[in-house]
Amino acid sequence: LAVLASLAIYSPRDHIYGISIKSSSRQPTALPAIKIMYGTLMGLSEKLALELAKRVNETLKTTTSTVDLTTYEPERLADEACIAIIMPTYNGEPPDGCEWFSR
Repeated sequence: LAVLASLAIYSPRDHIYGISIKSSSRQPTALPAIKIMYGTLMGLSEKLALELAKRVNETLKTTTSTVDLTTYEPERLADEACIAIIMPTYNGEPPDGCEWFSR
């Protein structure tokens, strides 16, 4: 079983300070592909999704892909084996085009 943990902190200049990924010693031989979905207002969530995908590929040796939630068909969620979602909110509201996901 693999354990995935992430932490990101942005500076005022949009730099990612840290993402930590750890895997257990009892990792299965093949992990499922991981879809990293993001909704974004100013592009920061997309940057985080791309960096997280890179680090997951390097650390867990599995396939990852990123997708903007504004272009994703909700009906396809049932076909995904493993997903991570990165989305900012403003006063509790999701970014434009991502409202379907918050329902």
